[in-house]
Amino acid sequence: ELLARFRTAVEQSLGAFAFERRSTRSPLVLSARLSELSTESNRDRTKTQCRVSAVLRQRNDGTIIALARGRASAEQGRARASATEDVAMRAAIEGALGRLETTLP
Repeated sequence: ELLARFRTAVEQSLGAFAFERRSTRSPLVLSARLSELSTESNRDRTKTQCRVSAVLRQRNDGTIIALARGRASAEQGRARASATEDVAMRAAIEGALGRLETTLP
């Protein structure tokens, strides 16, 4: 379930970035990895820390164009752990994708 939520968050976040339009050589492939996800909950709050890494490479020859990491934390009062995790994952993913985008010519 967690990896499915991570994949969905990556796919949804991709729409905000213009990787393909900026590439002139070949189509690009994005690989993303959930490096860390830790959640602490008590009856008053839920807090999550998340780290992700992302690699952008050319599809035709596998040449790595860029590598970036993103990290984020989220804290919500009396929230389900999965909701807080989703907020932290999305923020970390968008941080990594934003860094990748700025490296493209």
